[in-house]
Amino acid sequence: MVQEIRDVAVVKVPERLRAYVEPKIRDVAMVISGGILMSAIKLGVETLTYLAPLKAFRKLRGPLVEVYNGEFQHSGELELEVSGGKVHLSKGVNHVVAKCRDPDDFEISPGRLSIEGCEVEVTAEGLHRLILNVAGGYVNVSGIELTTLIADIAGGAVDAELELLRGAVSIEASGGVFAGRLSYKPFEGESQLRISTAGGVVSIDLQLPEEVGLAVSKSVVGGVARVPQSINRGRGVLSLTVDVAGGAAEVKVI
Repeated sequence: MVQEIRDVAVVKVPERLRAYVEPKIRDVAMVISGGILMSAIKLGVETLTYLAPLKAFRKLRGPLVEVYNGEFQHSGELELEVSGGKVHLSKGVNHVVAKCRDPDDFEISPGRLSIEGCEVEVTAEGLHRLILNVAGGYVNVSGIELTTLIADIAGGAVDAELELLRGAVSIEASGGVFAGRLSYKPFEGESQLRISTAGGVVSIDLQLPEEVGLAVSKSVVGGVARVPQSINRGRGVLSLTVDVAGGAAEVKVI
């Protein structure tokens, strides 16, 4: 019988065993059951032989105390600044619950949350622009519809499932992992998806409607880039630009 699991970045378990495993972990970044984040981590291990940025965060130690439980305001834009801990952002009424060891590790202001080593649940409605500045920790985003995403990843891991309208997405990874499933809705004209790595890993599953084509451009100066072929169709086009100067980037059309 397993008594304890500790000092590893990621533990992958079947979903049916998750409730049994989670109470036994110490100094483990996350427990996952699979999906695109696991694929991104595998990509990092396969292409870089290691994934040092995941060491930038650990499971939180010590008791957590609720330091905030209430509404928050935004004008359609939300910036998350995360340097440790766990954050979950999903669709719902504008509300935040934050649990920290130190109240000073959490800051809230209109349209902005700063988190250091806390567990935070965020629900938001009416967002169209999301900014992620992640230097450590684990950030999960699900069920949010956006026109603009700006992600700057220096450490830790981001796992995102997003619905996207015509607009612009920029993902830069100088460390850590960004794993995303980006589902575009039909649009006319041009949208932008820019991916840049300089030591981190970006793995994207891309879902495009039949009305939208794909124009691909890539530049590799060290590291690995795996991208799909361009697709000529429809009245809309997604311009995908991938620049790799270290690290790895993978984009798949699903």
